[in-house]
Amino acid sequence: MRNKKNFILAVLIVSLIIICAGCSKSGTPASSLPETQSPAETESPAASETPEPENTPMPEPSPAETQAPVKLSETEDMGQEYQDKIVFYGDSNTNRLRLTEILPGAYRTGQIWTPMSGTLTLSFWNTTTVVYPETWTEMHVTEAMKLKKPEYLLINLGSNGISFMDETAFKNEYRKMVTALKEANPETKIMLSGLYPVANSYPYQKDINNNKIAAANEWIYSIAEETGTRYIDSGEALRAADNSLPEDMHTGDGYHLSKQSLELVLKYIRTHAYQ
Repeated sequence: MRNKKNFILAVLIVSLIIICAGCSKSGTPASSLPETQSPAETESPAASETPEPENTPMPEPSPAETQAPVKLSETEDMGQEYQDKIVFYGDSNTNRLRLTEILPGAYRTGQIWTPMSGTLTLSFWNTTTVVYPETWTEMHVTEAMKLKKPEYLLINLGSNGISFMDETAFKNEYRKMVTALKEANPETKIMLSGLYPVANSYPYQKDINNNKIAAANEWIYSIAEETGTRYIDSGEALRAADNSLPEDMHTGDGYHLSKQSLELVLKYIRTHAYQ
């Protein structure tokens, strides 16, 4: 009898072991705990998806317009070919380029526009004719401009004017002159030259002196800025430390330039070329 009870007890123990093993293999029932997914398996809702940026090309910015400087700065020496393209219009110091015969053609050079008298005052630019060298006839400077159509025109005018013209009168006449010349031939590249210094020995300092010349050069610069032309400080080639014309660089009157001075001016013009 005891053996039978022991047999039944053993069977019950084995059955219990088998049931427990089955529970451990099947794990927790699906209904007992919520299933969890790994972060990689979790899909974000469509509304939270970040769209990839489109590769839309950005418009290229237009290059900024570069304004050419009004005052001509130093360049390489542009040489004789560049110099030969310039027509010089002005007063008696411009006429000195003819008298010293340092330009091609010597006295009959085709590069000088001055009156037959060889001198010109700013206030009379519109009523005084110039000699047109190709025909040696006299005509208004705007007519010469239309006829020759120079590639470059360099104006050196105003030294006589500062002896009696104030800033307003000076600038008004200079502006009218430049405007008329631009209208006569818009393709010509115009350079306005600063006035040359005078020597300390110049006897008429009350009328023309280097302080007045410096002021006039500022006026001329402002006209160049206003009219879209260029300003060239030709007098820089000649000025001494005190801004005067050295005593060995004039013809003896303290005002008119020697041939040596004119050669320095021409070199300055070639090395401060139109830009």
